[in-house]
Amino acid sequence: MLSTGVSFMNYLLRLLLFLAFGIACTEKKIPPVPATHLEDYIHQIEEIENTREERLQFFDTLAKEVSQLPTSPQKLRYRLQLADLALNMADSITFYTYNQEALEEAVKQRDTIAQGEAQWNFGSFLLRQEHYAPAFYHYSKARENYGQNRHPYYEAKMYYNMAFIKGRLLDYTGSEHYIYKALPYFLKAKKQLQIFRCYTQLGLLYEDLEGFDKALHYHQLAFKHIPKNSTGYLKEEAYNNIGLLWYKKENFRMATHYYEKALQRNTLPIKNPALYARLIDNRAVSLIEQQTMPSPHLLTDLNKAKHLRDSLHNQAGVAISNLHLATYYLRHQDSLQAIHWAKKALHLSKSIDLYRESLASLVFLTKVDPPQTSNYVQQWEDLQREREQSLRQQRHKVAKIEFETLQYQQRSEQLVRQKRGLIILLGVVGVFIIGGYMYIRQKNQLKKLQRKQEREQQLRHEREEERYRIAEDLHDGVLGKLFGLRLHWSMLDLRHLQRANQEQQQYLDQLHHIEKEIRDISHNLKKRPANKLFLENLEALLSEQCPVNGLAYHTSFPMELTKTKWPAPIQAHVLAIVQEVLLNTIKHAKATQFHLFWKIREDDEILLKMWDNGIGFDAHSKKEGIGLSNIQHRIEKIKAIWSLETHVGKGTQISIRFYPLDWQYITH
Repeated sequence: MLSTGVSFMNYLLRLLLFLAFGIACTEKKIPPVPATHLEDYIHQIEEIENTREERLQFFDTLAKEVSQLPTSPQKLRYRLQLADLALNMADSITFYTYNQEALEEAVKQRDTIAQGEAQWNFGSFLLRQEHYAPAFYHYSKARENYGQNRHPYYEAKMYYNMAFIKGRLLDYTGSEHYIYKALPYFLKAKKQLQIFRCYTQLGLLYEDLEGFDKALHYHQLAFKHIPKNSTGYLKEEAYNNIGLLWYKKENFRMATHYYEKALQRNTLPIKNPALYARLIDNRAVSLIEQQTMPSPHLLTDLNKAKHLRDSLHNQAGVAISNLHLATYYLRHQDSLQAIHWAKKALHLSKSIDLYRESLASLVFLTKVDPPQTSNYVQQWEDLQREREQSLRQQRHKVAKIEFETLQYQQRSEQLVRQKRGLIILLGVVGVFIIGGYMYIRQKNQLKKLQRKQEREQQLRHEREEERYRIAEDLHDGVLGKLFGLRLHWSMLDLRHLQRANQEQQQYLDQLHHIEKEIRDISHNLKKRPANKLFLENLEALLSEQCPVNGLAYHTSFPMELTKTKWPAPIQAHVLAIVQEVLLNTIKHAKATQFHLFWKIREDDEILLKMWDNGIGFDAHSKKEGIGLSNIQHRIEKIKAIWSLETHVGKGTQISIRFYPLDWQYITH
């Protein structure tokens, strides 16, 4: 909204220069505004008088220039500026034309902030015309637009405007409701001017309700929140409001005191003549109430206020001045003059639809013109009925707007809830899908692991069979043939040749050596892995299984362990036990680390510990599975002792104690 203090002609000149520059800089290929054309506009501005026809002509020229611009934020800004100018001109047709164009442009560009500004313009214009219901509608729409963009400051200002309209319609509860919607943000943001206006509105509400003490409290709060750097006349307005309140409380001295405080500002008559006229008029009336026979200088103040208001085209103020003049003449016992000025106040008030002043004039006339009392009372009743009907109709329209707005908000909230519910549902479905995928993936990985282990087991079995086959071939085939050759050769009769005998003996020795070597190979192939090979097999088992399943493993083998003679059955069972524990860890523990620890004690006891950092389980409630049964069965075979320690969330540890002295009694 443009400040009313900005000169129309100066602002129009700046806008035209800005428009000309903007049109010349646009990317769309449209004819630029010629420099001579711009100069013609400038000369025209200097010659323009504030007549309606000249303004309309100039506005039409500007509008044509703006309409040629492509759709852009710049074009929207120009349209809003034209609407602001038209609003300050108070020309209904011009304003509606340009503001509607600005609103349509804002809707087209989906700019809700600009939509809010256009709706605000409509509300302000209609409020000036005292069309409260449509003004309330546009303020409500503006609040919705600002609310969509989370612009709490302008949203709060719309709440204040809606509260102001509610107060004018005498809906005091509704007005207070909207004030308390706006006030919390203003207080939080320390917007002193808006806080001042809110408290002032609350004071006026309670003043109308004759809650004078509470009204005084709010007016004093408003006074405390006057901005320190304010260059306006807020303090003088606050003094006037407090003075009026004391006047209604019939404390005329206090009322006069506050009017005098406001009139101490020397620049008031020049800078704010409307407020000055109101103050000298109110002071005069307050002094009249304090004097039995008012002094003539009060009549001078009353006439001065009336002439000032008339020069400012403030017809409502003139009507009030006429009624105050009637009060003055009544105190001077000049009934004819009192009736004259009261009738003028009544006539003027009716002509501009001032219900309150009209009713006050009729009440005054019933006191000073007794012969016409019944006529005045009838007029008062008719006017009061008309006023109540008008207020009722406008309140009904406002209530309808509020109801429709509430329905819209409820539908919007319902859509938001439905959208939120849909998002939650999709999220749950997504979690189930991901969980199912992870479960299937893990299950497939376990199956792959089992198949791999089965293949490795089969491969070891095939290797074992191949070793036995090679050993048998060597023993039964090659070794037998060599042995036969040696026997035949030893039976040759070559003793008559000494040298041949010596060579023959050498060959026999060589053949015997080959026989012994083949026999050793055969025996070595049939032997189980040595002690060191057994530990290497354990290490290989961990290195093969842990990394592919996301496990970090740690092992500890003391040097003395390599000197321990591990019988073949013990090796087989220990490998199987470690493999079973590792498989259970991979399948169930959800662990990230696996530890294998050996220790040789002084009492000929070997300790094996295996533990993980997985989820553990409840050993008392969990049914014994096949894996634990296999471990138990194998440990019993090798005459060892074992223990299991596990807690939910703290991992699992298995300890096995071997006793080598008992191994001699194990046969398989």
